[in-house]
Amino acid sequence: CNMEYGPGESAKIWTQLFNHVHFIEYDGECVDRHRAEISKHAYQVHVGDQADSKFLEEIKSYYLLQHAHGVDIIIDDGGHWNHQIIKSFTSFWHVLNPNGL
Repeated sequence: CNMEYGPGESAKIWTQLFNHVHFIEYDGECVDRHRAEISKHAYQVHVGDQADSKFLEEIKSYYLLQHAHGVDIIIDDGGHWNHQIIKSFTSFWHVLNPNGL
């Protein structure tokens, strides 16, 4: 919500390129304010901290219940701190399909 160009701009790109797009957003109030736009573009937003291992495990469990084959692509377009990127990578790497990106 604090981006100069407005919230959700990258979501418009990713949802045009891929199916079953999921985002992590720290600011729940921002998500609530833009719920109509999220619904319009049909993507899933998980509200929580990208550096929280328990939260990331919950997302993986939720996703894998719906998509037992795993994940084909992971794009970290979120947090910009090293600890966030490392936490996401080490958490999600294990659900990436062998031929995934």
